[in-house]
Amino acid sequence: MENTNLIIIIIVSVILLTAAILVILKLTGNKEKKDTFIITGICDSGKTSLFLKLRNDKTRETHTSIAENEGRFPLAGEDEEKIFHVIDFPGHYKLRYKYQDFTPITKGVIFVVDSSTFTRNEREVSEYLYEILANKHIQENEISVLIVCNKQDYLIALPKERIKTSLENEINNLRSTRAAGVEEQDEDNVDDFLGYENESFKFEHIPNPITFVECELKTGNVNSGVNEIKDWMIENY
Repeated sequence: MENTNLIIIIIVSVILLTAAILVILKLTGNKEKKDTFIITGICDSGKTSLFLKLRNDKTRETHTSIAENEGRFPLAGEDEEKIFHVIDFPGHYKLRYKYQDFTPITKGVIFVVDSSTFTRNEREVSEYLYEILANKHIQENEISVLIVCNKQDYLIALPKERIKTSLENEINNLRSTRAAGVEEQDEDNVDDFLGYENESFKFEHIPNPITFVECELKTGNVNSGVNEIKDWMIENY
């Protein structure tokens, strides 16, 4: 009888110890360091130019990327003790999905828009932004998003207020389209609904802090908007 009780005690102890170890592993795994800033957007919006500007305060002629640019560096002209992990993702629709691999460690998302071609690319820009905002990691962690309205030095560039309103209207339309297909998808892979049901979409309706900034990366203008981008990154560091 005593041997039987001893065996039961040992078995129960092993089960409890195993459960405790699994809980500890799960909790520590969820504390993965979030230190990454993602730069993304559709093709030719100026993502790589921004990456270079942040790293060494220089720009050069760039071409459509087929691989991400990644680095750990202090922001040019800022506190050298603050090291930022920055990744610039290609804008091609077959490659840009790679950002999803980094959302668990993402601190902030910088979404770059070409203000001069926005009217022509409004649908594609809105669809990609919707995908990012509806990502479960980004929503659950309330990750901050900076929408950079680039190429403001072009005469046909739209101001950030116009771009914001157009994005809200287009995302509002996209919600209806996407909601119609939800029932056919695996529930675990369905992105969260954006905003409030039965109300027109507004960026203020989602948990993520959304900021818009105007920018002109390839000019020597001291008011190019780059300092505002740096300030946002430092604030979210």
